[in-house]
Amino acid sequence: MFSPLTLTLDITLYWMVLGIVGGLLLRYNTHNTRLLFLLGTLGSFFLLMLCCFTLNQPPLLITAPLGIPGYPLHFSWDVLSAFFVLLLSATSIGIGLFSSHYFRNVDSRTQSLLFFNYHWFLASMIWVFLAADAFIFLMAWEFMALSSYFLIVAFKSTTETSRAGFLYLLI
Repeated sequence: MFSPLTLTLDITLYWMVLGIVGGLLLRYNTHNTRLLFLLGTLGSFFLLMLCCFTLNQPPLLITAPLGIPGYPLHFSWDVLSAFFVLLLSATSIGIGLFSSHYFRNVDSRTQSLLFFNYHWFLASMIWVFLAADAFIFLMAWEFMALSSYFLIVAFKSTTETSRAGFLYLLI
């Protein structure tokens, strides 16, 4: 039987793979923008349903044999993390539906970067919520910060957005 924690981590892996594949596809063909954003929204919908049905689960802990040798990654699922995952998945459904229409007239390079960084941002936010040790928390936080930086600077290449992105990384 799958636990909500493993299913949530599987959905983050789905978002990461979708971000890579969709980013590469949108680089050369922008006709699939709506479909790709809706596929990402489908992951958000499954995550929302998972959180609704498992909000009162007892705490779970998974140790992944990744990371620094001798120091594996620890993920936990409790009521607080489930609540924040629920909020993020509900929000990302609306963002995904809106983005599927909003970014269809943007050039292919920008669409590719936005799609990739948006889905990696979602996955890293989930990892922040599920982090059970300082190493995975800081690693997920840095992935989230870098992907949100590239979301800021990818949309418009002006000096103002470059300055705002630099200020974001500085703070």
